Amino acid sequence: MNAFSRQDALAIVDDIRESNGGINPADRQKTPPGVLRSLENVRRKLGAATRTLATNLYSKNTRFVFELIQNAEDNQYTRATTADEEPLLSFAIHPDRIVIDSNEDGFVEANVRAICSTGESTKENSLGYIGEKGIGFKSVFKVASKVHIQSGAFSFYFEHEHGDDGLGMVTPVYEEHKDLPPDVRTRMILTLSNTSDYDKHVKEFHDLPDTLLLFLTKLKRITIAIFDVNRHLSTTTYSYRYHEPSRQGSLTKLSVSDSYRREVVNNFHITKRTVVNLPDDPARIQTNQAEVVLAFPLGNDSVPVIEQQQVFAYLPLRSVGFNFLIQSDFITQASREDVFQSPWNEAILDGVAETFRDAVLQFCKHGSLQFQWMDYLPNETISEQFWAQLLPKIVRLLKQTSILRPRDGGHLKRPSQLKRLPDQYRDQGGGPLFRDLSEKLYLSPEYQREALDKLGVQFLDWEDALIRIRADLEESSSKMKLAWTDDDWHTRAAKFLMTPLQRRLSVMDDIRRLQLVPLQNGQWISSHAGSIYYPDNDSIAIPTDLGLRLVEPKALTNASRKKLFSKLGVRECIPKDVVELILGKYYKWNNASLQSSITDLRYLYWNLPKDELGLNKFVYLKDHDEISVFRTWPTFGIELIKDDLYFELDDEYGVKQLSKPTSYSYSGHEIMAPGFSVHFLNSAYLAAVSPEARRHGLSWEDWLEKFAEIRRIPRLVRSANPPMLSDLFLYIVEKRKDRFLSTLKAHWSSYNGLMTPEIVTALSKASVHCEHVVDMPLESTYLPLPKLKELCRELGADRKLPFLQLPVELNEESEQEWAFLRKFHVGYEANLDFYLDVLRQIIHGKPLLSEELIDCLFRVYEAIEEHSKAADYERVRKLFVEEAAIYVPTRASLTAAWAKPDECVWKAPDFLDKPYPLAATDEYRGNERLTRLFNSILCIPNANWRHYVDHIDALALKEEVSHASVLNIYRHMWRDVSTREDWDNINEYFEDWELVFVCSQQKWYPPSSCLWTDTTRISGKVAIGSEYANLQEFFVDRLGVEQPNLSMFIDELKLLSTGEAPSIQKVKELIIDINSWGPQKGALDELNSFNILPVRGKDDRLSLKNTRDDFAIVNLLEYGDTFKGKIAILDFTIEEVRALRLFISALGLESRYMSETVEESSTVTVSSREPTLSDEIKQKAYALFRCAVHYESFKSQDHSLYRQLQETNVFESDGILKTVTLSHQGSPIVVEGAKGNLHIEQDNNQVRLYVPRNRRDRELCYLTQLPKKLVAHLAITDTAAVKIFGDVLKASPLVLDDVLKDHGIVQVPGVEPFQPTAPGGTTGNLDETEREERDNDEEDSVATLSASSHPQLPSTSRLQASSLFGGNNTTSSGSEDGIFPLRAQSPIRPSSTPSSTPSSFPAAARQEVISRPFVDNAEYIALLDHVITSSSQARFPPSAPSSFAPLFDPAIRIFSDTVFGIRSQNPTSHDKKVGAAGELYVFELLMGLDLPNFGLPNWESTIRKEVCVHEKYNNMAAWTGAETADITYDDAEGVFTERLISLGYLPRETWQGAGPKYYLEVKTTPKESETRFWMIKAQYQRMQRMVLTPGQRAAEVYVILRVFNLSQGRIGMRLYVDPETMRRNGELRFAAETYTVIPSSSRFGSSSGSNLSGGSPSGFGGFRFGSSSGGNLSGGSPSGLGSNSQGSISTPVRFTFGTNRGDNPLGG
Repeated sequence: MNAFSRQDALAIVDDIRESNGGINPADRQKTPPGVLRSLENVRRKLGAATRTLATNLYSKNTRFVFELIQNAEDNQYTRATTADEEPLLSFAIHPDRIVIDSNEDGFVEANVRAICSTGESTKENSLGYIGEKGIGFKSVFKVASKVHIQSGAFSFYFEHEHGDDGLGMVTPVYEEHKDLPPDVRTRMILTLSNTSDYDKHVKEFHDLPDTLLLFLTKLKRITIAIFDVNRHLSTTTYSYRYHEPSRQGSLTKLSVSDSYRREVVNNFHITKRTVVNLPDDPARIQTNQAEVVLAFPLGNDSVPVIEQQQVFAYLPLRSVGFNFLIQSDFITQASREDVFQSPWNEAILDGVAETFRDAVLQFCKHGSLQFQWMDYLPNETISEQFWAQLLPKIVRLLKQTSILRPRDGGHLKRPSQLKRLPDQYRDQGGGPLFRDLSEKLYLSPEYQREALDKLGVQFLDWEDALIRIRADLEESSSKMKLAWTDDDWHTRAAKFLMTPLQRRLSVMDDIRRLQLVPLQNGQWISSHAGSIYYPDNDSIAIPTDLGLRLVEPKALTNASRKKLFSKLGVRECIPKDVVELILGKYYKWNNASLQSSITDLRYLYWNLPKDELGLNKFVYLKDHDEISVFRTWPTFGIELIKDDLYFELDDEYGVKQLSKPTSYSYSGHEIMAPGFSVHFLNSAYLAAVSPEARRHGLSWEDWLEKFAEIRRIPRLVRSANPPMLSDLFLYIVEKRKDRFLSTLKAHWSSYNGLMTPEIVTALSKASVHCEHVVDMPLESTYLPLPKLKELCRELGADRKLPFLQLPVELNEESEQEWAFLRKFHVGYEANLDFYLDVLRQIIHGKPLLSEELIDCLFRVYEAIEEHSKAADYERVRKLFVEEAAIYVPTRASLTAAWAKPDECVWKAPDFLDKPYPLAATDEYRGNERLTRLFNSILCIPNANWRHYVDHIDALALKEEVSHASVLNIYRHMWRDVSTREDWDNINEYFEDWELVFVCSQQKWYPPSSCLWTDTTRISGKVAIGSEYANLQEFFVDRLGVEQPNLSMFIDELKLLSTGEAPSIQKVKELIIDINSWGPQKGALDELNSFNILPVRGKDDRLSLKNTRDDFAIVNLLEYGDTFKGKIAILDFTIEEVRALRLFISALGLESRYMSETVEESSTVTVSSREPTLSDEIKQKAYALFRCAVHYESFKSQDHSLYRQLQETNVFESDGILKTVTLSHQGSPIVVEGAKGNLHIEQDNNQVRLYVPRNRRDRELCYLTQLPKKLVAHLAITDTAAVKIFGDVLKASPLVLDDVLKDHGIVQVPGVEPFQPTAPGGTTGNLDETEREERDNDEEDSVATLSASSHPQLPSTSRLQASSLFGGNNTTSSGSEDGIFPLRAQSPIRPSSTPSSTPSSFPAAARQEVISRPFVDNAEYIALLDHVITSSSQARFPPSAPSSFAPLFDPAIRIFSDTVFGIRSQNPTSHDKKVGAAGELYVFELLMGLDLPNFGLPNWESTIRKEVCVHEKYNNMAAWTGAETADITYDDAEGVFTERLISLGYLPRETWQGAGPKYYLEVKTTPKESETRFWMIKAQYQRMQRMVLTPGQRAAEVYVILRVFNLSQGRIGMRLYVDPETMRRNGELRFAAETYTVIPSSSRFGSSSGSNLSGGSPSGFGGFRFGSSSGGNLSGGSPSGLGSNSQGSISTPVRFTFGTNRGDNPLGG
């Protein structure tokens, strides 16, 4: 959205007002009245249509509220959403006005123009927009005379009084802005035209429908605040929430005032459907689809609320007569109160019917609504033609849809697939007489009859009824056949079935074929099956066991049934004698009476043959209740009883006593046994035969027990596969626990043979009473043996273990009587299970243990370990997991606790309290049994990275965290984690959980938000380098923390420059950052189009420009002052410009330097020649000429330049003026009259130099301007020449030739230097003393020169430095008064320039001397002597801190600075000699230890050849192999290892007897020990690779030996064994480029007596391998570096030692 200024908005409003004929008040005052009247007439005619439309548009005044809600819904709320605000719409009704507030994005010009017109709108005619007419807003003038709108930059009002022309409603008038609340972006104020209508307005707002929000998508809350005349406030808030999974919508209306608070919640079921491919319509040109939403009101418990509801087109239209709400994108009439009859709306109406069908399907899934949904069906009273179409559409769809539920549930069916039940087919409860089939036909009775008529559901017919009657008769559970089917049912069924028989319907024969007649034998037959007889003749019953078809007498008691039977052909029976075999009738169901059964059994007892005494299983007996009890399941198809029959005996452990209800006491509680139903043999059986009678040797009772299976003791096993406990015995187990074990014991002789594995398991798991504890499974108990009880007391588990409660106290005699319990795993000895149970009881006893109980617990732990075998480990672990069985004693600030194995670790760092570190407990760590229990059996690991991550995550939840605690965790994680997979997981955790702690902010970040640097200006990044200086590898290499790079700063600068009002100061800081990265040409090209350069304009205003803008760069202060205010200038000081030269060059802006664009010209007025200065210049003519030749000046192509220089005269003047000209935008900017310090003229063969007469100005001229001017004058383009010319001008004749040689300036063959002749005919003006000094100097330097055939060049005379600038010419070379005091001459660098003095060396010797720099071998040999002597008297320093000094303490001798050569001339040679001397010291010291097999082959350094100048090593060959360390030693016999152990460098418990290979890297410095040293990348990687793991031996050990004070007499040495671990632990600190190594004072021995005490590096940065700028490092490469295998110097990583001083920690 384009931003408008208020001025822009005012212009738009004025434009619209003028377009509509509006006149502002000021113009109206100036307009003649006649003109105004004419204008008003015109406006009145034009406004009539608008006025009429607004007046007649809606039927009620409140319709404007809907229009405003419509506008709010259609608005955009992008800003509110971004600010996490809910879309807001509120109305405030005052007696005189209505205020409408919204937080929508605000008006734009199109909105204003649309609201100021009729029939226009900014809303698209597409899905989701409510409005379409653009004229509804005018309805506000039904209640308002003035409408003020303030939105964004717009503030205007419309004014229209009743009777006015209508154009006031569309003519805006500007009005001053008012302050709005922060969350309101648009406010509308309606000034009411009639304040007396206040009550009516209030009522109309109160009457707004509660469903207002139901179908809005953006607005979910509307607030209406009503202020009465007394300013009392009442509010009504409408809110809506929709739950998508349940399709339930909830509308809440909350009304609040001073005196009440009422909340009304209306619930709806919401169903939606998108209707596509809608017909084209001009009102919907951008869409062809619409969403249909139906809302069905629901009351409590999801009961339909049947009330007339409204139709919505997003907002309410009107009520049509439906019981549900309809919402869709209907095309509405202008009044928005009804819809058009159009193809578009017709298609949507089809969609409404489909959506209703969808809703019905949803209702069918609901418990109650599946039957109640028909209440929502439209009735047939809707008269409007359009809406009356809906019911037929719905019915047509529903008839085709499975929407009705069958009576018995199941799948939904279509209305044509179900039928209603006729009344005569219903039973007494209204249900069907006969069950439905699997293919359901009966309709659920829950539906309304009227609705079913609409859906065309039919009634059940005879054909369908007969199918179900036949099916019922064929079922085993037939309703017709069930004995308990009531008489009423049979009456109704009989009457229903007689109907076709009486009416002789076509189905009459079908009914006769039905098996409707019950017989006494239980059968049911049809009249077609044969003759059927009544069961008696003249009331005499026919025996029931004769096999005749006898009707069941009970069925004949029902008159209707008897009448039906007669219709079916049942008749009287003809008597006859029938004798049947008794046994034959038991093969079918006969349900014999007790007496019949007794008679049959008695007959069988006496008459069965001896060899056929077995009783058929189908023969049943009767119990006390005369119930037939079968011994097997017969296949009669009826419900029977199969169970045991018992003799009724009174034994203590017999069935009668065990099964009767009773109670008993246990542990102070009364236990109730409810009794068990048992079938006891009817006593009539026992009386049927005399007890004395015998048949085949068996009494009547014996025969019943053996052949009829009547039982005497409780059945233990029920026949099943697998076997199971009988129901009776389960009762004894569960309810008669007091007799359970005694019953087993009493009948064990009978039960023992039945003990299958399944029965044993079942009894083992039976719950039993125990002493002093709750009931336990039998298998979990113990025999109450005295020895076990005593052991429990000793272990602190007295009265806690589950000892069985037996009826007697056990002793040795009675113990065997209960030995059978072992079969059920009852414990009887102290084994593993016993101790595990004891452990359980200790755990469950007390959460905190006494010291005595802790001792008991440890004894139990030890016993568990002792009794555990490998096969037991898993269940031991399981118990420790389930019971949290590890006791963690109180330690430090931690209270005691019980823990699971996975909540513990064995070893852990001190910071890790959880998981519990068990090894931190002395009792555990020092006990071998417990150690094996926790390590081997419970597999408790040591702490790992996952524990560290969890601990960090826990710290992140704290409000305040110490840096040290987090740092400690990071170090351990870095040290302990090794695999790539673990690091990948750690990275994921650190990123997802944000586990990088920044102490300075007390905040946590993911690695992706961190940078490895000390500070950063990169937005969204936090610097962590300074906080974790020694953990670079952890953060950078492991966690992937980025290191700053040039691209980051470039992107940040681009981002900053494109932001709103970028800070120039921040821009400058970023430019400085980018410059520090040393950008090359073209590296910053992407910045060319960005405004990133701070430029101060001619008006002194500062702004940002890009490289294409015009500006200059001040690199000379004079030019800056001169052109200030005349040209735009880059806003940096000269110092900053110089510092930013790489940045400027990378942008290609060198041409903007003023030094490049400014031209100077000079003039001179009065001057005088100065002889002395002229002579000095002439004396240097040869030197200047050499320089010109060297830099290939075209003026030096012949010797004429030399003659000109020889003729140069210097003039002094006070009248040197200069003019400076700067070319800017093609035009010169000239500044004249400035004071000059130099003017040069040349004509013919003479050069004249005009210099200031003032000494200070003249000195400045010689130092700065004259060298540059001479270079320019000689047309030399190489800027390096300026310095050379300056040195020449400053140098005295004594060193002039050396200066030229040092700069490599070539000699000019055939040209002799100018030789001024001193007065008196001598050369120069040297006295005898000076001449002697000169001679000595020349002798010292002759060794570096070689003979030449070139002409001799006389030596230049030694002039005082100050004479160039005037002053006293007698100042000596050593004086401090001169401007440039001369120093003693250093040995000169080798040069190809021939010397004027012949060499006194033989040719061969001269060649050797010339090949390398001058070194005093005699002094270096003396130093090597001193090294050998010192090492022979020294010893290895101990690790413990001490003031240890060498045993041999020679007189302190300080060697000269040149003992190793002059480093500035040949640093490589210098450093090699330093390194070789240090290695010699270590080698001699090791030789003195008499190490086995140690000698020169172990010295594997390529620089050892440097010590061959010493006679002891004259014959030592150079090392040419691959170098891995300066000295290596394979300590096969462990002698050196033992030495390191005794000195405290290695722990004896780990390294005793070890023999690793040692890699000894020597780092040497001539200075103190704090001097920094270098390591190359290969050394650093080797150090990391050989890191030692605590507690483990290694095959290789890396050691750094630091040799110091090499040239200061008292040589010292320190050892750093395993420096990588020391680095990780923070005892050594390493930094790249400015790598800092700060050792702890407690770790390093020193033979010089000085201990390092720490300090931290300033500006610690990330590793960057490469060379470092800055000053020289004594002890650098190779002495602090080593060399590679080829002998060349590798790119170093520098290390420095910090000191305990308060200054620079680098110590260098």
